[in-house]
Amino acid sequence: MSVNQATGQPDTMPFVSKQFISTTKERQANKGGGNDLYLNPSSVPDGESVRFSAVGEASLAFLEVWGRSSDGKSKPIRFAEEPTAKELADRAADEGVALIDKSGSPSKLKQALAFWVWNYSTNSIQLFQATQASILETLASLFSDEDVADNPGAWDLELQRFGQGLETRYTLTLKPGKRKGTVAAEVDAAWKECAAKGYNLESLLVNGDPTKPAAGLF
Repeated sequence: MSVNQATGQPDTMPFVSKQFISTTKERQANKGGGNDLYLNPSSVPDGESVRFSAVGEASLAFLEVWGRSSDGKSKPIRFAEEPTAKELADRAADEGVALIDKSGSPSKLKQALAFWVWNYSTNSIQLFQATQASILETLASLFSDEDVADNPGAWDLELQRFGQGLETRYTLTLKPGKRKGTVAAEVDAAWKECAAKGYNLESLLVNGDPTKPAAGLF
């Protein structure tokens, strides 16, 4: 135990150092929910839910397959329309990946849907992307309703996750929108800023940055 030279009394050591607290808080602040671009269903903790509202003019439907490079890194390949076997093979060759998953089995081409959302938990614009069949089927059903399809921002979606691994299950529920008054103003201002920066979903098709303009990518 050290002694304070000024008081002659033993120094009291904190249970957790101030340096640890300040460093952790700084890292968390820099990480922040608002800096986390993607809202993936798999990122929702087991037994919890997330509520969000669609923003932007349209969603992006595409097909996605994951490949693995020679150094073992995973990389997605996306198509606006279903590719032929040759197109799939050619694209994989261009990307330098083999169309196998982590276990070495052939990767499967999956339907996907992506759209920008306002996440009420983080108070930020995020990119929601799903390939889970149950979620896609529910979204297709919900957006078949003209009232929802014509004004998606008037509604909220609540996604719940249950289970882990192969036992994971999701439920997606339509709820009355909370985007009214000051909340609506906050969401509109945030999306206006994102749109001004050139946020573009089509950048996903070439593994580009969706927060930047897609000009010159096609």
